[in-house]
Amino acid sequence: MNIRRNLTKVLQISFYWPFLFLFRIFLNQKYSCNELEIIEKIHNNLLDVYDILQSFVIHMDKQGIKGNTIRIRFSSVKGYLSHLGAKISTDEIKSLNSSKKFFKSFFTL
Repeated sequence: MNIRRNLTKVLQISFYWPFLFLFRIFLNQKYSCNELEIIEKIHNNLLDVYDILQSFVIHMDKQGIKGNTIRIRFSSVKGYLSHLGAKISTDEIKSLNSSKKFFKSFFTL
């Protein structure tokens, strides 16, 4: 049973790793810092997590990435940022979706 749980974790990491790597590149290009520094800036109210997520979606769209892939990557990054300690409200994401046509085209929650 323990082997199965460890294998599941390895498979999850191998699935999400490319998305997180791309997110790190995005953070480095746009904000000149890594995800831990971003979390610190979010906690110090220097950056808004929802603005970062929205910028990431726009960045992926400009690269020609399609909606379903954007949704998967967004979900992965959102979960990762939550894991690192960022407070991300599903209700806030839903309100972003309903208030912005661009976001709404990718996410139907």
